[in-house]
Amino acid sequence: MAQRSPVRMERTDFKQALNDVLFLLREELQSRDLQVVTDLMPEPVDILGDRTRLQQVLLNLIMMNSAEATPRGAEAVVTVRCRQVPKGEVEVSVSDTGRGIPPEQLERVFEPFYTTKSDGIGMGLSICRSIVEAHGARIWATTNHSRGNSFTFTLSQFKDAAVDP
Repeated sequence: MAQRSPVRMERTDFKQALNDVLFLLREELQSRDLQVVTDLMPEPVDILGDRTRLQQVLLNLIMMNSAEATPRGAEAVVTVRCRQVPKGEVEVSVSDTGRGIPPEQLERVFEPFYTTKSDGIGMGLSICRSIVEAHGARIWATTNHSRGNSFTFTLSQFKDAAVDP
């Protein structure tokens, strides 16, 4: 995942890519007593993107940000949502019930070497932004109304040239 190879833009089953990441993380999430809730569109979610790089984004947002920011307990929940938005895009959000990032710091969290963690190096979200932007998309962070944060990014839906003239 750390290679500096070109982004391979191809038809990617986003739901399967997410399920593979959740399978990989299952034991770690269970050991943290963290519940992951998925709220995905019922229809297939085929996007145009680099599967491995998008899995890196999901892994970072779910584990390194949301899971690490969320204390153990009954309300320790990470929610991954996927919905269709205008312009042939899919919007993916990873929300947590963690301690949250102060609103005045949200714009800076994607900068290299900027961190709000005591033990962080500030590269995870910067790498996520680079990957998302290499897909011609955008990523942003918001404060949840109750507590925690949401990290949201967009992806282009795959359009089959044989179907769409």
